[in-house]
Amino acid sequence: PGVVQNRIYRSTSPNGGYTLRATLSATTSFVDTSVNAKVTYYYVVTAVTSSGAMSAFSNQASATAR
Repeated sequence: PGVVQNRIYRSTSPNGGYTLRATLSATTSFVDTSVNAKVTYYYVVTAVTSSGAMSAFSNQASATAR
């Protein structure tokens, strides 16, 4: 089964503690508009198949809001 959803998770710690921020169709992009200046956020993504199976977390990406 193919990927039908992506789930975006965010944390302010590089060590995890992620919370779900968005569930999107597999082809949709995501812009996080709920951020605070000078805070670094850490993101991971999971993929969900049409049968409901969820992948492990992706590699972590980080960004610091201006």
